[in-house]
Amino acid sequence: MGAAIGIALSQIGNQYVALLPMVLLGIAWASMMSVPYILVASMVPKERLGVYMGIVNMMIVVPMLIQTVTFGWIFENVLGGDGTNAIVFAGVLFGIGAVAMLFVSLPRETEESEIMPLGAPRRIENVYNRVLSAPTGRQIP
Repeated sequence: MGAAIGIALSQIGNQYVALLPMVLLGIAWASMMSVPYILVASMVPKERLGVYMGIVNMMIVVPMLIQTVTFGWIFENVLGGDGTNAIVFAGVLFGIGAVAMLFVSLPRETEESEIMPLGAPRRIENVYNRVLSAPTGRQIP
């Protein structure tokens, strides 16, 4: 979806028409930024939560810092200093990421979290009654 949005934005000339793809891109970005934290918070013991949250944060921030330092050169020398090319470039990178996800294997059922199922084939059951409430640490009835 991100690839399509990036490429579509490069072709839209009307600012009001561009609003819908930008809203969709914002929703996608919010999801990409929040899901790793949700996964860590639901699967890591609370005693180690701070350490693992810091590691996940660095896995998000370090690539952003590298992009900040290197993209100016890429923008000028590879993309010709054209913002449209930068948006298409981002769309292509989103597409490459989507294709790469096709090669990610689902976890085995024995490796899957009972709190946050990741998609391994499993029998149908209700896992929501085992989710812990954050403030109290009690199970939700």
